Amino acid sequence: MEKKFIANKIIAVDYGVNKNLSRMSKEDLQIEFGRNDIKAVEFNKFINEIQIGDIVILKQGRHQILAIGEVISDYFLDDSFDQVRGVNWLKSESIEFSGNIPTNGTVFKANNELIKFVESTLFESNNEFIKKRSRYTDVLKSSKNIILRGAPGTGKTYLARQIASELTGGNEEQIDFVQFHPSYDYTDFVEGLRPVSNDNSQISFELQDGIFKKFCQKANEAQKTGGLDNFDEAWNAYLEYVNNRDEKERLTDFSYLTVNSRNNFNVNYESKSQATVLTKSYVYELYKDENYLKQTYYRSQGKKFLKR
Repeated sequence: MEKKFIANKIIAVDYGVNKNLSRMSKEDLQIEFGRNDIKAVEFNKFINEIQIGDIVILKQGRHQILAIGEVISDYFLDDSFDQVRGVNWLKSESIEFSGNIPTNGTVFKANNELIKFVESTLFESNNEFIKKRSRYTDVLKSSKNIILRGAPGTGKTYLARQIASELTGGNEEQIDFVQFHPSYDYTDFVEGLRPVSNDNSQISFELQDGIFKKFCQKANEAQKTGGLDNFDEAWNAYLEYVNNRDEKERLTDFSYLTVNSRNNFNVNYESKSQATVLTKSYVYELYKDENYLKQTYYRSQGKKFLKR
């Protein structure tokens, strides 16, 4: 039967009912077949719950996936297969699944483990998907925003995760996901007042950060504590700039920068007093922590340098 489904580009539920059920709601089906009848349950899932664009599988047993496809039509009655929906079969080779495929009925919702496996199998084996991911990554780098549209089950979440992974080099610590729902608002996303109880069990309200603000703080802390940053690149570029500059690179009206033999910066003074040396290691510590312990005057010179 599965081979016929693949050949005819369909899926079907056949309980020997050759009747058009397209206008029947869940309640109508329960009246037609009985509230607890398996046909009422399966037909409702097949006719009313499955949506165009959903990803479906044909399975055999608990570990074998025979085909993966995308639903492309509403329900219709077919003389040969009875209750039918059109499917574009995207992958028709048999695949072994290490987990357990649910066996609770002919039509069932996949668990998270199965969803991730199907998405990975379906999209990673598709060269067009790889090209699409790289294209979206380039767009996101320039525009900073991107919207992925599509019906449920078409791989939007998986694609978003792959784009994020490519942008961060696979560093999960730099990725977070937010799912918006009707009751989600500014106080959840950015910041808002939250009820808290004190030692006397009295309720008061505190301003607390939302997930977006927390993530911004996390990114800021990552740079201060050795996270990914472009300090080396900026340092080397500035060294080259100062070295090749014909005029003095002024730090203040009375001081200017030069590069010494160790590729650190000297702060020179018009008054001919001894130069102050700003080493790369010190400036980097100051870059991560503006209160990095050092003499006040020395630190102020470093801060002026960082503003360059």
